[in-house]
Amino acid sequence: MFLDPDGNEQITLAVLGLAMLKGALIGTATSAAVYSATYLASGMSGSGQFWNGFGNAVVMGDVTGAIGGGIGGAFANSAFSQTLGYNLLNSTSSTVAGNLILGNEISLGTVVGGIAGGFAGAGLPQFSGVKGGALVNIGAEIGYGAVKGAATGAVTGGIGAAIDKQNIGNGIKQGALAGAVGGATLGGLNIAAMGPALYSGPMGKNTAVFRSGGLFTLHLAKGEGITLGRNLVVKESGLFSKDAPLRIHEYVHFLQQREIGYSNFYARILKEYYQSGKGSGKWFDSYDTPGHLEYQAQMLESFFSYYITRFLKR
Repeated sequence: MFLDPDGNEQITLAVLGLAMLKGALIGTATSAAVYSATYLASGMSGSGQFWNGFGNAVVMGDVTGAIGGGIGGAFANSAFSQTLGYNLLNSTSSTVAGNLILGNEISLGTVVGGIAGGFAGAGLPQFSGVKGGALVNIGAEIGYGAVKGAATGAVTGGIGAAIDKQNIGNGIKQGALAGAVGGATLGGLNIAAMGPALYSGPMGKNTAVFRSGGLFTLHLAKGEGITLGRNLVVKESGLFSKDAPLRIHEYVHFLQQREIGYSNFYARILKEYYQSGKGSGKWFDSYDTPGHLEYQAQMLESFFSYYITRFLKR
């Protein structure tokens, strides 16, 4: 009935199953969104083929999300497990996008190969921004996405071809091409939705990336932010005394995901929003409720805000 992966705490199979369910929901939503956005962006909206691949895309997201959520739940507080969870979602999205644009079928082999590609890609560095401003970061992220997508796509295509009893060599080539196209497409979608990277950071295996300027930012007021996986989307005010604490707030959320697993993080924070606003109708009461995730981030933000302001006044 129990798992004890790291010797620190027993995990019941029920808890693991719940983490997998949460991850499956996130994976399904992510894959469906990427599929829909890619379908429209690739100019295929008039072909009438939308539903042909939608089901397969959802299945891929469901399976890889469940695996990523389960690993994140079982190995919570493990940097690698959270990186793996994110990478499985990215690999799935990249595979879906690449195969859709190239007109390839999404088969059982593609699903299994996509999972294998996700595991392989977890060992590669993640894009975290480069020096040179927004335009440079846009080009760098799309280019890096293509290169990384090609590498993981080759694994996906080779294993997928073996499972589907196709030519493995052709599978590797097609997988690399689909992965490159999908990786570049996913990079472009990330930029459109969340904006380009703001700061250069280490190309590490478990780093956060601050973004601004995408569609999500349009719905934020200055001084607000939102954490989406390792993407910390902020709408800065231009004042260091306010923007530095905001970055700290969102980075705390990134660390919280590492501690409890990304699927558990989103399920819990939504639950806390609902609980805090159930009586008052004000979801932001979660920021003032001890023990809530937003409260923890807000306390650290307020602490740094206080001392940064004092330092600037001096």
